Amino acid sequence: MAARWDTQEKIAAATSRIALSGPVRELAGLAEETKALPMAMPCMEKARDLLAMTMSTRVDAFLAFMRQDSTGDAESMADALAEGYAKAMQRCEPPPAGA
Repeated sequence: MAARWDTQEKIAAATSRIALSGPVRELAGLAEETKALPMAMPCMEKARDLLAMTMSTRVDAFLAFMRQDSTGDAESMADALAEGYAKAMQRCEPPPAGA
């Protein structure tokens, strides 16, 4: 999922404002797919939810750009959510084998 997101985000970032609707639609779809991913460990659910919120907020930033609005608030929020996602992933690492 992350590789697909990264690819689509790069495509969207390189696309002109007038042609962004397709790439942004793809990004929004990936954010929705992420929300529905089943998690093997309960602690991963918070990380998944933060990742999905990060993705949705990045979509909001692209939408603001398409409307020629400021993207700063959405970008700042997405960065903060991404940081929360990274911390949640660290807290949810499985114990070492044999521990």
